[in-house]
Amino acid sequence: MPSSNFKVPSIGSQHDKKYFQLWRRFYEPLVILRILGNTRGEHSPRPLQQTSVHRFLDNLAYLCDYLKGGLTTSAVGLEDAPERFNFWIASNDPQKGEKSAIFLASILRDIRIIADSPAGAKPSLQEKLIHRSIDFAKQRVKKEAKLLMNDISKCMRFSTDPEDIELSEWLEMFRDKEHIELCYTAYQERDSSMMRRLSSHPQPHGNVSVAIKDTVHHLGRLAHHIRAPQQIIEDVSNHPELRNVLDEFEVHSLLPLPIIDRPCAEPDIHMYSIMNRMIPCGEFDARYKEAADIMNQRFEIVPRFKKMYDDKNFKPLMHAEIQVLEHFWGKRKRFFNDDRYIGCSKPACYCCDLYMQNHPSRCVIPQTSRKVYVNWGLKVLSQGSQDAEYMHQRDMLNKMAKSIRNDALDQILRKTSAAAWHPDSQTGFTLRAPSVRDEAHYSSGQVLSTETVRMVDLADMATDSDESQPGNVGCSSSGSRHSSLASTSDDNTRGLRNLSWTDDEDLSEDTSDGGARL
Repeated sequence: MPSSNFKVPSIGSQHDKKYFQLWRRFYEPLVILRILGNTRGEHSPRPLQQTSVHRFLDNLAYLCDYLKGGLTTSAVGLEDAPERFNFWIASNDPQKGEKSAIFLASILRDIRIIADSPAGAKPSLQEKLIHRSIDFAKQRVKKEAKLLMNDISKCMRFSTDPEDIELSEWLEMFRDKEHIELCYTAYQERDSSMMRRLSSHPQPHGNVSVAIKDTVHHLGRLAHHIRAPQQIIEDVSNHPELRNVLDEFEVHSLLPLPIIDRPCAEPDIHMYSIMNRMIPCGEFDARYKEAADIMNQRFEIVPRFKKMYDDKNFKPLMHAEIQVLEHFWGKRKRFFNDDRYIGCSKPACYCCDLYMQNHPSRCVIPQTSRKVYVNWGLKVLSQGSQDAEYMHQRDMLNKMAKSIRNDALDQILRKTSAAAWHPDSQTGFTLRAPSVRDEAHYSSGQVLSTETVRMVDLADMATDSDESQPGNVGCSSSGSRHSSLASTSDDNTRGLRNLSWTDDEDLSEDTSDGGARL
């Protein structure tokens, strides 16, 4: 099986000039844009028609993102197939996806049990599910907790106002807690008077401002480990259609695909040659030259461009939501309720957002962080420009490259810096702190209200990688749409034995190791 960063000689050696130039036209402006600033604005708002099914899929993806960083960023698509419902899961690093697929199948089984349980039994079963979810992501939670402790220490060091004594004492409450207790405490305090006070604290520019924002970031991240499983249970319990999905389903992880290897930079690359390829022929005039010279001097574009291309870590990968999107598109799979939404554990990056906006599937455009990553790629076409999929990939890349060039050229002409940095991820604290039973119930197609949610940015950091085992997992029950399960044989999915279960099965213990992360 080829690795996820498989190199095709005909591309790397530039034998297929047409295909090579297509990708060069994409990567050159992308690298320039990244050098000019990796944040292209604030997070976009969530889709206007955000439904409970969308929230359900986003939360499932969140629970499957078990390591800190980007490699286990997860995406989930829900297929309505004739014989069953299929959950398709992908990770930024496909080698990590199988572990998440096994976990996803097990918690979906548990969620069905909880949804069907008497009211008196639900709290303990829900707590057990939360514990399993936190244990699965224990390495991520551990790192988030460590970051929070560092943030709190900075707040203590920078806050010298006597009026901050009460706030400092409250922050000390989060120290020396076990990780599950810390998550619960962050969740319980999510709308307390002290949390409001921290969030609205006068923040002069400098270290104290960063420390306070980061503290709120990581409290929100830890709290969401409690909130996400609760919301999943609410959505399944209150939506008959979602509950019906769990009568018979399978979970599949997507196989690693050979990914394009970025073209090498020209040895004699210079600013004008890059600009000439970004601007229509004959339009590289004195105005552009002046702006290019100023920005090259300010940002050291050419030396940084060469360094970035030579960086051993410049290894494009296919982001999780794009893997799912292309799988549904290429295999002509039908989304649940024809709702073309792909849940993801993080907002889409700048490139994923552009890709989805231009894709012919007309999928729901998710929230985006507007963060630029050059380690973004697509499946390499083995036949290059002669491949049957070339026109689709060419059209997508050309449309994306046009937007990238326009953004880069606009900034160069204005001679400005990019937007201020912000974290990739967001989550929400409600403005009140209701119990699970108090929180709103939504009908199948009802749009979630965003008026009661205050968004809190959440950062993701990088750590080590972890290995996982491959597989697909299926679940069924009596009384479901069909009496038997047929295994799938798609050429880009992994096949394992289907696992059956009965209604009286207890919630199983999860022994998965969360691993470490890049």
